[in-house]
Amino acid sequence: MQAEDLDLAYTRLCEAMGRAGEARTPLLLAMVCLGLMSRQDALAPVLALIDEAEAHSRQQGTQGSTKPTPDQDTP
Repeated sequence: MQAEDLDLAYTRLCEAMGRAGEARTPLLLAMVCLGLMSRQDALAPVLALIDEAEAHSRQQGTQGSTKPTPDQDTP
């Protein structure tokens, strides 16, 4: 995915979270994550991304962005 496409997708997700509201955002994110995970051919990239996102979330506020970066080879 190109940077422009990633930005568009991230913007769409942020807009959807805004419409969902704070109370329903965790459910929305869970549904998006499950949908994306179900489209992966293998387990390893999914587990690696979960681990990466968790590690970044623990560093929140200390090193800038917590958004995981997608692997260019992963569909």
